[in-house]
Amino acid sequence: MRKLTTLFFFLLLSAGASSALPAQEITGTWWTEAKDTLIQISADANGQLAGKIVSGPKPDEMDVHNPVANLRHRPLLGLVILHGFVKEAPLSWKDGQIYDPESGKTYKAIIWLKKNDIDHLSLKGYVGIPLFGRTSQWTRASQ
Repeated sequence: MRKLTTLFFFLLLSAGASSALPAQEITGTWWTEAKDTLIQISADANGQLAGKIVSGPKPDEMDVHNPVANLRHRPLLGLVILHGFVKEAPLSWKDGQIYDPESGKTYKAIIWLKKNDIDHLSLKGYVGIPLFGRTSQWTRASQ
């Protein structure tokens, strides 16, 4: 009985460790598809994933396309463009949103990694359902 209890405890611990691992795999700095902007992804205070611009081609650029007039003077550098992502499966997150500063539009979004390729992130922004969205591939920045 003691061996069975020990085995159960070990399996429980390893299951918990493996479920925590994917959040660590996705956090970090990512190049956007155009390879001109770096996004830092991390867990926010609620444990949801969020991402902010940490480098871009025009560091002094403002959020000029924002539909809210009083936000058009905020800098893009440091701007949170991803938020609200919750883990759906070991390597995928759902229920998030992405803000596109080039158009000033916000879209629903999902993010996933492939099990055998955690250095390329797929992000799909969409309106309505994911079927009608656009997928973008981001690449992990070197540490």
